[in-house]
Amino acid sequence: MSTANTWSARQTFNGGITGALTGNADTATKLKTARNINGVRFDGSGDININTLVSRGRVTALEANAQGTSGIQLYEAYNNGYPSPYGNVLHLKGATAAGEGELFIGWSGTSGAHAPVHIRSRRDTDSANWSEWAQVYTSKDSIPGVNAKGDQDTSGNAATATKLQTACTINGVSFDGSKNIELTAEDLNLEQTVELAAGALQKNQNGADIPGKDTFTKNIGACRAYSAWVDIGGDSQVWTTAQFISWLESQGAFNHPYWMCKGSWAYANNKVITDTGCGNICLAGAVVEVIGTRGAMTIRVTTPSTSSGGGITNAQFTYINHGDAYAPGWRRDYNTKNQQPAFALGQTGSTVGNDKAVGWNWNSGVYNANIGGASTLILHFNMNTGSCPAVQFRVNYRNGGIFYRSARDGYGFEADWSEIYTTTRKPSAGDVGAYTQAECNSRFITGIRLGGLSSVQTWNGPGWSDRSGYVVTGSVNGNRDELIDTTQARPIQYCINGTWYNAGSI
Repeated sequence: MSTANTWSARQTFNGGITGALTGNADTATKLKTARNINGVRFDGSGDININTLVSRGRVTALEANAQGTSGIQLYEAYNNGYPSPYGNVLHLKGATAAGEGELFIGWSGTSGAHAPVHIRSRRDTDSANWSEWAQVYTSKDSIPGVNAKGDQDTSGNAATATKLQTACTINGVSFDGSKNIELTAEDLNLEQTVELAAGALQKNQNGADIPGKDTFTKNIGACRAYSAWVDIGGDSQVWTTAQFISWLESQGAFNHPYWMCKGSWAYANNKVITDTGCGNICLAGAVVEVIGTRGAMTIRVTTPSTSSGGGITNAQFTYINHGDAYAPGWRRDYNTKNQQPAFALGQTGSTVGNDKAVGWNWNSGVYNANIGGASTLILHFNMNTGSCPAVQFRVNYRNGGIFYRSARDGYGFEADWSEIYTTTRKPSAGDVGAYTQAECNSRFITGIRLGGLSSVQTWNGPGWSDRSGYVVTGSVNGNRDELIDTTQARPIQYCINGTWYNAGSI
């Protein structure tokens, strides 16, 4: 046909058609324009092969919780951490999940020989570690405990079997191992035993299935460790002893010959007992022990090394109550952390090397000190405050003297021992800076007198001139006229140590 025609119906041509056609053909011999499929050219004229998985080369084995790449990956194992030195690794991981797995196919070192296959996986958690490699056993592998094929007769004892070669009877019921059987209590003659077992404890529960543990320990007379962490009272408010005992009773403490618990280590959740008369007890972290019954009890409380609410630390309090008529009350034990505030009944500490060895800030007490082949007793008082924080008394044997010394502020004993004088140890003149009797006799005047008489002619003579140490004792006028005839004088004398001396001057 030399002119264009349009057919509305399907047409069949026996020969070929030459020229350009428009529209879409149902089939074609090849594509007009070739396409790439995974990098391989394809026009439909022939078959092609597509490598759908490309090796990423030698990749070191993932360790710990390291994650691999999503998708399917092919690696080479080449001395880089896999079960065998050489082989191929197929790694599989989803697009979003953290779970993944690996299949390792080893290469044999011998041509044509079989090599083992291993698998491992990692759970769907970012922090999860890889599992260990597990071998996949095939007909070519020797499974531990089984021969290579696994279908031959074996000698010895098999770990497991599908069934027994010869069936046995169990209490008259046939059993070959191929299926489960059920034996009734009647078959086992255990009707009564089953009834008893229904109410028995299970051994592997280790007492966890005891319904009433408190009653159980009470019935067998056992001690009860109630709790290693319990809020005693529930807050940090103050408590009386009576309130404390009521709480113990509510916890079943008096149901056992011995009961104990430990307060939780939370100051805000534990009460403080304030009426002991020997210090506050903060129950946080304290160990409480109860011995006896509600009517005759002994309670012991051991406090921790730190406290709150004014509680005494490192202490052991004991409360005894055998009834109101028997003087119930608390006491607190002295120990190395809470020492007795008065002297001990015996020697304090070890013997010291000399009478100055006991420091001013040592604990008060009675110390024994060596002094030149003998020993002396040191009474030491230390209140550790004030201008005079400490004082010591040294007492020698057989009334051999009492000495004292005192400390100043934090400087300690700055001065040496001073002796205290007694009726048996009077001070000497030298001790108090006084003269001895001989020194007094040589220094002090014991008498005063006038010495021998001296006379001098006064009238118509030289007269009496001034003479130091003399006194005029007389004037004589023998003819009783208006003129004195003679003047008389005597020297003043004093006595020292029995010797009389003329005074040089008055």
